Amino acid sequence: MPGTVFSAVSLPAGAVHAAIGNWRTLNQFAEHLTSVVDGPMFYRPRTRGSDDDTYTGLVPYSVGRRWVVPLTTLEPADRPLLIPAPDRYAPERTGPWWVVSVEESKRFCSTQALTRLVNAGRGRWLGE
Repeated sequence: MPGTVFSAVSLPAGAVHAAIGNWRTLNQFAEHLTSVVDGPMFYRPRTRGSDDDTYTGLVPYSVGRRWVVPLTTLEPADRPLLIPAPDRYAPERTGPWWVVSVEESKRFCSTQALTRLVNAGRGRWLGE
């Protein structure tokens, strides 16, 4: 559950894809995303009650008290968050998987990186 060691920020997959662009393979996409977000991030397919697939970045706990970035969602600290198993690195029919693993990054995502990512994709994704 977020809110004690880390906070979790979700970004719409459409905005992330618009920012990163098209890649021939999932591995190439993951490598590029790793260089952009500089911290652990997982993909969550659309679930009942959600509008879109999302990418969720783990950020330092302190970020949760002041996060306000359009199109993103700070996951509530009092609500359970389904995080992928440490060895889930490939798309699954249901449930999340790591695109940038905790082991690979060894730190949390920076707020600047997540903000730049969503801002870079927002215009293209929304057709602005």
